[in-house]
This record gives sequence, C-alpha cells and structure tokens, in this order.
Amino acid sequence: MLHTARLVAAIFGIVGCGASCGSSAASPPGTSHALQSVTVTEHLDTTHTVSSAVNPNGGTVSTVDAKGIKFIITFPAQALPLSEKIQLTPISALDRMPLSGGLNAGVHMAPEGTVLFQPATLTIEGVSAPPAGRQLIGFGYAGSGQDFHYYPIQAGTSIVFRISHFSSVGVGTGSPQEAAAFLAREMAALDAYKSQVVLPRMALALKRDATFTDFMAGFIALTTWENRNELLGETGAGYTALLSAWLDALPAMVLRLLRSCFQHYVNAGLQAVVLIKIAARAGLPDQPIEAADRCLRFKVDFDTRQESQHPLFNAADHLNAFGAPVELLAGTGGTASLNYVTYTQSTPVSFPQGCSPPTFTTRVQQNFEVKGIAGLDIDKEHATWTLTDFALVMKPGKATETITSRCPVVGSVSATNMIYNNNWDGLHGDEQVRDHFEITGWTMTNGSQLFAQKSYDQTAHFADVTTHETTVIKIWHTPEGSPP
Repeated sequence: MLHTARLVAAIFGIVGCGASCGSSAASPPGTSHALQSVTVTEHLDTTHTVSSAVNPNGGTVSTVDAKGIKFIITFPAQALPLSEKIQLTPISALDRMPLSGGLNAGVHMAPEGTVLFQPATLTIEGVSAPPAGRQLIGFGYAGSGQDFHYYPIQAGTSIVFRISHFSSVGVGTGSPQEAAAFLAREMAALDAYKSQVVLPRMALALKRDATFTDFMAGFIALTTWENRNELLGETGAGYTALLSAWLDALPAMVLRLLRSCFQHYVNAGLQAVVLIKIAARAGLPDQPIEAADRCLRFKVDFDTRQESQHPLFNAADHLNAFGAPVELLAGTGGTASLNYVTYTQSTPVSFPQGCSPPTFTTRVQQNFEVKGIAGLDIDKEHATWTLTDFALVMKPGKATETITSRCPVVGSVSATNMIYNNNWDGLHGDEQVRDHFEITGWTMTNGSQLFAQKSYDQTAHFADVTTHETTVIKIWHTPEGSPP
C-alpha cells in the first residue's frame, strides 16, 4: 500500500488549502494551527490578469507582469478532472513579507483550492539573480496572504515550482540564515498540523454518515500535510494508514453521491466524478464512472424572438429548437432542428410601385448545435465542489428570409437576407469565439430537472437599425438509465 500512498500524495498533494477550506466546515489548513501564523497582505496586478479554459487534455496559461516577468503554468493530460477556467494574476507587492530582500516575483492562481490530479509546472522567467551572499527563497501562502510558508523551488535561468493545488506562490530574497530558519519553522509546523488538523478532520471524514464536505476536507488536510512533507524530502508518520482508511470509505461515498445525482442533484454527480478520478489513480477497481457519465447528461432548449426597426421596413422573427443533447463527461453535444416559427416584415418603402403584394418565405440552412459544456467554474469553498457557472458552447444555426413580388415588365423580383443571423451576431458579439458562441452567466438549480437557464431581454443599435431581443435558453438534466 505504501507505493499507492506515495502515488496519491504525488498526484493529489495540496500546497496550502487557502480559501478553499475556509471557515468552520474546513478552516485553513495552514501552519497557523500549529505555530503563530505568518500573514502577509497581497496586492495584485489585476491589469495583467489572464483567464483561459483548460480541459482534461492539458494546456498552458501564461501572463506577464508590469516588470516584464513571465509566469507560465503547464498542465499535463489528466491534471484536471473536468474543464475549468484557470486564472493567473501577478502579485505586485506583499506587505509584512518576512524576508529581508522582499518580493522578487509571485502569482496568484485561481480558482483557489483547485486540486490537480497530476502536478502542473509553474515557470517564472525574468527574475534577476540575487546579490552576493543572498539567495532566492520560494514561498507560498493561502487566500489573500494567510499561512505564509516555505516552498521548495528549482532555481536556474528560470524558477520552477511543482504545483498540485492552487493558492499563491513566488520568490523573495534573503540570507542563507533566513532560508534555514524558514525551512526549520515549516518542519516544526507540520508536526503540530498533524495533531491539530489532520487527525480531527480525518475522524469526521471516516464517519459512516460523513458529508462530502467533511470527506473531502479530510482528504485535503491529509494530502496537504503529506505533500508539504514530501516537498521537504520527508514522509509523514501514519500517512499510509490514514490514506488507506479514507480510500476504503470512498466507494460507499461515491454510490451515495451518484444516487443523489440521478435525483437531479448535479453537484453530487460532479463530486462523485472527483472521487472516482481519485480512486482510479489509486488503483481502486470497478468504480462506476459509466454511471456518472449516464447521470451527467442534458438537453438544451432554445427560444429566441427579435424585433428590428430598419429605415425602410420593420421585421420580427421567432425561432426555436428543442432537445439538443450534451454530455458533460464526454464533452460532446449534438444538434436540434431549428424551427423558423414566424417571420413578419413590412413592405420596404423602396419596393417598386405596381408590384404585387410581397410574400415572405424563410429557410433554415443550419440547425441549432451544442458543441459541449466547457470552462466550469467550481466553487471549492468549504471543500464543497459546487458548480457556480460554465460555458455552453453553441451555434445558433443559420436561416434566411426572402421577400418576393411580381412586378410589371421585369417579372419576379426577390431579395434574400440573413436578418436573424445578423441580429444574433450583433447582439452576442461579446460571446463569440471564432465560429461559435460561449454562453455564461447561468441561473442554476440543484435538485430540479431544470438544471440551468439563461435569459436575454436586450436592445442594441447597429448603425441605423434598432433590434430588441428576448431569448431563453434552458438546460434540462436528463440522466439515462437507473442509478447504481
């Protein structure tokens, strides 16, 4: 079991739990529980914040601070169990920093509390070499400056951190004596952290009726402690036995969560996936990922109405589509027939006199399409792993509107427009990414078949055209089959 324990520590190790474990349910697991805490006050360079979605296939996010220092975090495949929006914000200053040479560079990583299932690599480029007799010292802290602690680095032409959990890290300058004292304090703090945090939280986690919050908080505390030991080249006494007990309790927790998921508690399904991924890395057989996949399936309904006032005519349209499928774990979607319900248009002022009354026809050229759900914003506050927002990746389809009349001499006259699509593109330009649209800002419910809804009621002006839109997009939770 020791090999499995060390494997899980390497994969799931957490460096400072930070805000993700705040308050009474899972208070910050930093060394503040063991020794008098060192707290700094961070100042962030939000003008250089960069956000980017990273999926389970891996990826890279980078930013450059005001001094030209570059921060690059690289995620290997399977580092994240689900697609998440990753954010990097450079740290511009730290008040009360306990290193005599001050701050060289640092970065705040979000979402705070993100657990990586494979360690990522954070590289900092452009940090100046320290003066003679001084050295670069790595540090980390939780939240906005709590539990300021030692963090091992690889320093060369660039500075490299191994990242298994999101908080804040960086480098400062100090003397060799400061570095030694910093390290000694960290080692002493970890011994007390075990008795004051790890053991009480694991006792709650291993209760038969433990909540997911308590269960995950125990795991986070345990791996926080072991990972920080491992970074120092140590092994926490008793870690293997504690992890074995937690893994033994994991299958029953997964089944409870999946049964809740099939009752439309989608967050329980996401929580089950997190535990199933942990189980897979630890080598536990026969965990029901297939049931999680069947549970986390949805269908999308789309209904939109537009009213446009043009200088020469007015137009109104109504389109809808029902039941476009999307599978969260597979990351796939599908299409639904785009229906052009109604289209009305006044006769253009410039329409030739003497022509017959115009007729209006519509044609759908491409159906409504959902490509997937991405960029999950997961709130890990109190170790709950609840979904707060996401991006629905979709295409609204394509349609044309044709006006036709029969006129003297010239015969049939017609003109074809793309009023629906032109209006949609103009109204939703800030949501367009290349050839698709990413819809965020959802109102979500947990425990209801209607999982999420996004409504629009907006007016926009394009040159000499005014358009008003009312659109409703509904996402229904439609699990397939029976719970495990």
